[in-house]
Amino acid sequence: MAMTAMAAAAQQGKTYNLWPKGAPNANGNPTDTAKVTVFLPDAKKATGRAVVICPGGGYGFLAMDHEGYDWAPFFNREGIAAIVLKYRMPRGNCEVPVSDAEEAMRLVRRNAKQWNINPQQVGIMGSSAGGHLASTIATHATGDAAPNFQILFYPVITMDPAFTHQGSHDNLLGEKLRSEERRVGKE
Repeated sequence: MAMTAMAAAAQQGKTYNLWPKGAPNANGNPTDTAKVTVFLPDAKKATGRAVVICPGGGYGFLAMDHEGYDWAPFFNREGIAAIVLKYRMPRGNCEVPVSDAEEAMRLVRRNAKQWNINPQQVGIMGSSAGGHLASTIATHATGDAAPNFQILFYPVITMDPAFTHQGSHDNLLGEKLRSEERRVGKE
């Protein structure tokens, strides 16, 4: 409850369409669009750090408030820019949310100077399925899409059907069974 009240009192973020010229990796729903809402700290408090926030929701919906927007006041008070990602639902195409998260990381770095961000201090955070997405980006992304740090809250850490959250598995992978989650480090 307190986080919601703090979020309501926070400065309003600015929302950007992540794919103004059209998104790659279709999910079968042309109305599902990826966006980021950028919350910048007061310039006097800015540390140059930023975090892209990936809300969870089992890859079937997004818990945008308590796992997304409600974090912005906390990070802004600490001088950290908070970029909340509204990623597209995969509907069985795991490349959909991955491409959105990677583009969000690149967008932050492209706008680093304007937003008073150090491009070497951009991280990614996620909760539940968003934690799975954040960890996937942290271990697979390269170049400007690769985060400098990650913050994971109760992440889905495996898609092994014997152990995973079944809803996250089915929404992300559909009927396919994959073992890519076994890859821990970057090659």
